[in-house]
Amino acid sequence: MKIGDLVELSACGESIDYNRSLIGKLGVVTETATPAAEFDVCFVHWLDGQEGFFSTMDLKNVRRNK
Repeated sequence: MKIGDLVELSACGESIDYNRSLIGKLGVVTETATPAAEFDVCFVHWLDGQEGFFSTMDLKNVRRNK
């Protein structure tokens, strides 16, 4: 994921109880990091005002409706 990408929770991210308030919401990636862990991490500002770090496995890019 790149900075500025519009994202939402993936199926994996929706299955985590901590993320229940973010289901169906959109966010913007503002920072990326590559820790020593298996997955990259992104800092996301959600459009409802929440923010936090998320694994890229828990996020997916938003697709445009045609």
